[in-house]
Amino acid sequence: MRRILVTAAVLATAIGLAPATASADVTAAAATCDSVKKISIGNNYIRQPVNTGGAGRNCHLSYGDSGSAVTALQWALKLCNYKANIATDGDFGEQTRKALSYAQDKRGVDNDGIYGPITRGVLGWPAYNGNSFTGACAKDV
Repeated sequence: MRRILVTAAVLATAIGLAPATASADVTAAAATCDSVKKISIGNNYIRQPVNTGGAGRNCHLSYGDSGSAVTALQWALKLCNYKANIATDGDFGEQTRKALSYAQDKRGVDNDGIYGPITRGVLGWPAYNGNSFTGACAKDV
C-alpha cells in the first residue's frame, strides 16, 4: 500500500509540474509578431514578421491579428507559397488562415493556420531590392 501511495505522489508531482513547464514554453512562444524586419540576403533582403518586445522572429500570428507583420506574411503567401489568392491588407482573416494552412500542409508541417517559428522556416519569402520584388523567393536564414 505504501508503495502505491509513493508512486501516486510521484506521479501527481510530475503531473503538477508538467503544465507549469508547458505554460512557460507556450508563454515564451506566444509573443505576437508586431513589426517587420529586413534580413539581408546578398544584395537583396527578405521581410519577416518579428516581435519588438524581445522574442524577435520567434513570434506568432493567428486569426484576428493585424498590422505590418501580417502584411509581410500575406505577401510571402501570395508571391512565394503556392500563389495564394489573398488580399495583402494586413488583416489575418479567414483567407489568410486558409492560405497559410494550405502552405503548411504542402510544406509538411502542422497545418493549423497559425504562423510561428516552424512555419517561418519552411515558407518561401519574397526577395526585394530597394522596394521592388526581384521575382525570386528565398528560404529563412
